Amino acid sequence: MANVKRLISTLARNHWIIMRHAEGITHEESLLCPPNYDNSFNWALGHVVASRDGMLRLLNAQPLAGEEEFAVYHRASEPLDSDSQVIPFQRLLELAEIAQPRLSQALAEAPPEWQEAVDGPDPKQNNGRWLDFLIWHETFHLGQLEIFRRLAGKMDKLI
Repeated sequence: MANVKRLISTLARNHWIIMRHAEGITHEESLLCPPNYDNSFNWALGHVVASRDGMLRLLNAQPLAGEEEFAVYHRASEPLDSDSQVIPFQRLLELAEIAQPRLSQALAEAPPEWQEAVDGPDPKQNNGRWLDFLIWHETFHLGQLEIFRRLAGKMDKLI
């Protein structure tokens, strides 16, 4: 599969960024939302973890959890309005830690023909292009994490 090393490297770098921005954030801080904004650190991280779960499914690798567990983190989901509907922040971080090596291994082991197959939700996108999009999409949300970190009072420059 073309660009496997680049994809693995990008996912590893993204994971490092996630973990750096999550340092010192409590569950309560992860639920803070900027004014006039529906997202929080918890939602953005949950959305990335849910997306990585989708990547694992696309690669026919062991998923992180049942899809229902991530329902509140799907695109266009309702804003998180209570602590009871979210996955605890520490659990999201644990899931991110589990996903990283699984994704790297699944990508490294994917047969070359997997990239050209069309198994994802968009019949116009082959697996390789869909995975490329999902990784790009992940980087969009990583940019939000710095804003959420600052909202929690963490004014350090991590990256």
